[in-house]
Amino acid sequence: MEAHVGNVLNTFDHGDARATHLIVMPDGSIRRPMPVEYERWLGLPDNWTAKGLRPDGQVYDVPESGRNAMVGNACTTNVPQWIAERIYCYDTTGRAAA
Repeated sequence: MEAHVGNVLNTFDHGDARATHLIVMPDGSIRRPMPVEYERWLGLPDNWTAKGLRPDGQVYDVPESGRNAMVGNACTTNVPQWIAERIYCYDTTGRAAA
């Protein structure tokens, strides 16, 4: 069974609006997406947003709210990659990619 996902996350959402980002599980339960799920939907590696770097060089754990804001400001990585691969293929072979 699959979960049903609705809406998208962006940093313009705030307060109660963020409560609309829910996953309905096959058993009918409802939960919020985890930051790692947002990362996967964007084509990023797992835990891509988990660590931060302070100006003094100290690495720190980014809180969930910060991770959600980062993915809210992101764009997918797989769509531009797909486009770039086709452009590269066309430039090197003179034919459109399949």
